[in-house]
Amino acid sequence: MPVTITADDGEWTYDETSHSKGTFTVTGKSSDDVHEFAVTMTTTSKITDVGTASNVIYSVDGVLMTTGTAKNIGNYTVTTANGTLTVNKAESSITTAPVAKTLTYNGSAQELVDDSDVNVSGGTLQYRAGDTGEYSNSIPERTLADTYTVYYRLKGDANHNDTEGGSFVVTIARKTVTVSGITASDKVYDGTAEATLVYTGAIFDGIVAGDTLTVSASGTFADEESVPGYVVGTDKEVDITGLTLGGTSASNYVLAESGNQTTASADITKKSLTIKADSDEKVYDGTALTDGGYSITEGSLANGDTLESVVVTGSQTAAGNSDNTASGAVIKNNNGSGVDVTANYQITYGKGTLTVNRKAVTITASDASKTYDGTALTQSGFTATDLETGDNHTFTVVMTEGSTITKVGTQPNVIATVDGVAVSTESATEVGNYLVTIVNGTLTINAKAVTITASNASKVYDGTALTQSGFTATTLAEGDSIESVTVTGSQLSVGTSDNVPSAAMIKNSNKIGR
Repeated sequence: MPVTITADDGEWTYDETSHSKGTFTVTGKSSDDVHEFAVTMTTTSKITDVGTASNVIYSVDGVLMTTGTAKNIGNYTVTTANGTLTVNKAESSITTAPVAKTLTYNGSAQELVDDSDVNVSGGTLQYRAGDTGEYSNSIPERTLADTYTVYYRLKGDANHNDTEGGSFVVTIARKTVTVSGITASDKVYDGTAEATLVYTGAIFDGIVAGDTLTVSASGTFADEESVPGYVVGTDKEVDITGLTLGGTSASNYVLAESGNQTTASADITKKSLTIKADSDEKVYDGTALTDGGYSITEGSLANGDTLESVVVTGSQTAAGNSDNTASGAVIKNNNGSGVDVTANYQITYGKGTLTVNRKAVTITASDASKTYDGTALTQSGFTATDLETGDNHTFTVVMTEGSTITKVGTQPNVIATVDGVAVSTESATEVGNYLVTIVNGTLTINAKAVTITASNASKVYDGTALTQSGFTATTLAEGDSIESVTVTGSQLSVGTSDNVPSAAMIKNSNKIGR
């Protein structure tokens, strides 16, 4: 009878032991057949590690078998078939997980994981730093101060499944440093307490060799008792606040809470300022010229300062010039409560000039005229024009010696001096507070009217010519007399004719002929 004997399959979960399956299944035998086959498996029909192996029948009822080959055994023709032995992976396990290391930046790469107490079975721990990338058997390392998320898992070996792990956050803390070596620059007074800090000599205690740090901060001149921080002084204390690290390595460092530099010192020197009194001018009017104006000609006031007042002294009345002098400036700071900050300035005072120009005046010699009377005609009178209202100056005017006339005709009346200063019609002359232009007058003597009347004469006809050389004249000027008169007339026959005077000659007793 043909029968098939098949070795049974076996399946286990890996447990580090060797597994075999000695059972089998017979097919083809009738149900009422009670024969029990004696079956043995080959010695290699066993399995320990994960995988599969054949479960091979070695013998049946003492007869050696070859899989798939039928053999007659007793009343049976027996064929054998192999079974399959299977070991499946066991679960790996993490009993004690890795943890984050406590780290501080030191300039070198550092392992992020503390695995000193790790307890796992069935595999190897793997790590990944960050949300992307591949897992690795190596513990991840990082250098820069930052916060990192580390993921871990248990990578199962050949006989174990992988076990999902977890994650934790690792922080590489910033390294603490302290800062010193900051200096403050001297400055010229500017009305503020701001100070300029200099960092070129800054020292960073705790920095890792090769790293680069910079620092910035705010500097303020400290207010001392009754002395504001913005006034001049030497070695004034400067408060340093708001220290902030910079530079390419700044993200790896943090300033210590104490021990950093907090003060420096510097000078505030006076601010140079030149204040000049204004200049002014006018034409002489008999009143004083003053000008209280002033201006800053060099330098400038600090922000918030106001030039409250300046004493300006100067006065000029007469024609000429004199200094207009500035002094006693008062400067106040209006950023606060009007503090007097004059002492914070090095003030130089400049002078202005007050100029009174001479008043242009025209003095005109008066004209004069008369009828010839044998005496000299002179005129000392004059008129002055363009004097300012209220100017009561009285000029002393003297005419030239030649400004006189005796005979009939005209003669210029010429001014020789004004207030003792020689003048000329050719150009204006400076006379005291005035610029004098003179205009000549005219002296005129008109001829005196004299009537000379030839004398009348009469006679009885006698055959001779009647003539008469006598004459009469109206009044002459004092000292003058008629020297001679030509009287022309002759009457021979009975009748009348004119007796005509002419060619009178009048002489002055001073021998001035007329």
